[in-house]
Amino acid sequence: MKTLQLFLAGMLVCLSLQTGQANPIVTIFFNEIKIDSTGWVIEVRDPWSLDFFIITSLSDTAHFTTGFTTSEYQLITANDLQSALYINPQGDVLSLRNDALYSSYEQIRFGNVPGSQVAAPLPGQSICLKETPDHFIDFYYLDNTPTLGYPNDAPGAWGRVAGTVNNQFGNPVPGVQVAGNFGAVFTNSSGYFMFDHWARLEYLEFSKPNYQTQYLALQIWPEDTVAIDVTLDSILVTLPPGPGAVISGFELKQNYPNPFNPVTTIEFSLPIRSQVRLTIYNLAGETLSAPVSRELPPGTYQVRWDGSALPGGVYFYRMRAAAQAGGIFSETKKLVLVK
Repeated sequence: MKTLQLFLAGMLVCLSLQTGQANPIVTIFFNEIKIDSTGWVIEVRDPWSLDFFIITSLSDTAHFTTGFTTSEYQLITANDLQSALYINPQGDVLSLRNDALYSSYEQIRFGNVPGSQVAAPLPGQSICLKETPDHFIDFYYLDNTPTLGYPNDAPGAWGRVAGTVNNQFGNPVPGVQVAGNFGAVFTNSSGYFMFDHWARLEYLEFSKPNYQTQYLALQIWPEDTVAIDVTLDSILVTLPPGPGAVISGFELKQNYPNPFNPVTTIEFSLPIRSQVRLTIYNLAGETLSAPVSRELPPGTYQVRWDGSALPGGVYFYRMRAAAQAGGIFSETKKLVLVK
């Protein structure tokens, strides 16, 4: 079982675009790459004339031999270059450029470099290109069974992600949507989920109403399982009643801490089942969020509100609830976000 490898969720997968033209077109050159202790091999998909072309890594630049032309699924080695090209097996950036036109045709980032598109391959693995019909969401993946000299395929190139989602109290959270490039699945009654997909860099979103959405990026490994445990903080928590406690009326308490940065807790009580709406708004009266908008049974509740996306300043929160005899309970309090 593979140890989870996390990447920054904000990383963007670089698309292979031809630049230097008014209307860039997708240009694919690196179809499969294998790197090991003996050196490297690069497979190209289409025929190319590579006069005046250079290939670069983070440490080297090399020209192709004069008159060098590729055929479909041809393999390029160090013998096809005029000088040495070192590719770091732990992580590198490979680019293909036309030295005469000063244009860059393609770039692949792998391993421990900023903006990595895929993890560094383990011994025996290769990096392969998965094409899509419009090339807009092409991606690179790892393959346990390299097919150098032939079209890329799926055998040996899929892996599994499995895990559980719990709340901040360690209790399983069923019905969480786990979504990503693979599609979407939901956690079962034990908070468990599982999916299979290409051995690629995967971006996951964990979401459920009344819970803080979480984002995660991870590398799926071919013919292996990545096990993860995710904590999804519930926005709305029901507090257990104290001994002999009786809720005599509607109550909205002052948030705590206050001032806060960036998370604070808002507590309120309901003496009867009510339709409740809790809103956060700014000095201009614009509603920024509505962490609660549902019918709730009698009880005392806590809401965790995260102001990370907002600038520091004064904000307000208002609770409105349907009271008896058609009345409305409404109360507003001030909260201060300090950054």
